[in-house]
Amino acid sequence: MYMRELPRIPVLRKLWFTENKRKEEKEMEDHHYGQKENITGPDIFDKPIDRTKSRQQAEQRFRGPETDIREKLEQLPPLSKKTKRNIGIAGAVALVLTGVIWAGGSFFGPKKTAENYVEAVLQGDWKSVYENLELPQGKLLGKEQFLAVTHEREPVEVTNLKLEEQDGYGGSDSRFLKEYTAEYSVKGDSSVRSMELTLSRQKEKKMLFFSKWCVIPEGLIVSNYTIKAPVGYKVEMDGTALTPEEQPELEESGYDVYAETVFAGDHVITASADSREQEEFPCYISTDESYYEVPKLSISKKTVEQMQETVRKFMGDVYGEVLNQSGPSEKYLDYWAVNNGNKETAAIARENADALYRKLEEDFAYTNGYESVQFTGMNFSNYYSEVTDEYSDEYGGSYVNLHVSYNYDYTYTGTSLSYDQQTTAEDRSESGSSDSYMTFIMEDGQWKIYSADLYSIY
Repeated sequence: MYMRELPRIPVLRKLWFTENKRKEEKEMEDHHYGQKENITGPDIFDKPIDRTKSRQQAEQRFRGPETDIREKLEQLPPLSKKTKRNIGIAGAVALVLTGVIWAGGSFFGPKKTAENYVEAVLQGDWKSVYENLELPQGKLLGKEQFLAVTHEREPVEVTNLKLEEQDGYGGSDSRFLKEYTAEYSVKGDSSVRSMELTLSRQKEKKMLFFSKWCVIPEGLIVSNYTIKAPVGYKVEMDGTALTPEEQPELEESGYDVYAETVFAGDHVITASADSREQEEFPCYISTDESYYEVPKLSISKKTVEQMQETVRKFMGDVYGEVLNQSGPSEKYLDYWAVNNGNKETAAIARENADALYRKLEEDFAYTNGYESVQFTGMNFSNYYSEVTDEYSDEYGGSYVNLHVSYNYDYTYTGTSLSYDQQTTAEDRSESGSSDSYMTFIMEDGQWKIYSADLYSIY
């Protein structure tokens, strides 16, 4: 049987067409993903969307796996009763916390703080007033100091208290400052009174969540109140020791300067110094005042007694040396400020010491009409001293003028020589009162004599 051979051309053409198409797809894929050529102009939009398997796989890499969330949820196991109960408790707690925060915001907010402050001021509850104040750091700004100050406002019974927020600090929604006007009436008085106050939000929190607000103490604090006292004075305010400033602009020759922030009101400044009486000086400090000068303290009674004792010993020694003609000795000079660190002061003191000694020698050289005089006794008693003046020199030396009064008595024997060379002796006694003016200067912590007007008792 004769079989006719089928034509092969269509099959070859089909194979050729398929192969060429694969090449074209390969070229298009390489062209697009390999970025070997730039596609510009309308070609971008004119080309058909490539949905080949390789492109779909490439797109799939960027999109990630498609997930049906509903299917996933359906696959989850059902919630247990315990879990549902915990979710309900958590929701209830969240609801309660929301309510607490909302209520706490009203209770601890600036308006409530302002209301508490105004009521405390008007009722004279100064402990509560202090707790609501915004205060800077300062050793004179403690609670005890605040309560010790006499405040001008007296307690009153208030009616119709109303608070209105002002917009003086950027509007009523200011986050850091709030300004309020309080209007109220006092029982028995129909007039409406007002009080202005400003509150500042603090860094610390109340009960972990709520901002703390404090009242700025306008009119209650005096900043940089200046106190001036002589150098060497110890100054306290209301029992608290103060420290002098070390700022060049506040330094003043011969004085220490203190700059303190204090509460307005009544205070007590206490000053003390070596050799001086401690004194207290009540003062009222207000926002209109900024300066106080501590008066010069009186020389202490103890110091006057010490000076008087020096005079008593000095008189006994100097009269003894003059009568015995044994001086001036080192003991005599030790009473004087001849070793003062200031050479000029020391030189003047030495001149005064020598002059006094020569004067007394001349006075006791007088024989009162006798051939010779021999003193047999000398006593001083009933000393009384008082300070008449005090001053300082340009070198910082501190001087005290002391007036000393005293009684004296002495005895002596006067020898006379007659014409015929016969000697006769006569016992005499004298008594009376006298005084002396002496100036002392501090030298190495001791009061030394700088000058002396010592009148001879003979």
